[in-house]
Amino acid sequence: MKNINRLVGKRIRELRKASGMTQAELAEAAELEVETISRLEQGTRGATLDSIDRIAQALGIGLKEFFDFKQIRPEVIPSRKLLRLYRLLEKLPELELKKVYKIARILTE
Repeated sequence: MKNINRLVGKRIRELRKASGMTQAELAEAAELEVETISRLEQGTRGATLDSIDRIAQALGIGLKEFFDFKQIRPEVIPSRKLLRLYRLLEKLPELELKKVYKIARILTE
């Protein structure tokens, strides 16, 4: 079991660094303790499916991408700014989200 803990920990660290996040930022976004992120990355603590799901969501990726241990594809990891924007947008009601979408389309044309 220790080998899988190290493998998952290494994956968390790689994904976190690829997204440009600190352990504290990831912990906050995933609603976990910084110490938990640190222990998970070190492989000294086993990750639950719930914590892996929270971490993947905080990184803006799905579980499939999380468990793709082959490589980190930069296009899979959104930038920190996009993650922040996503977190703001997901709190908006549908009507407000539609307005933001229209504005974004105008700005990108």
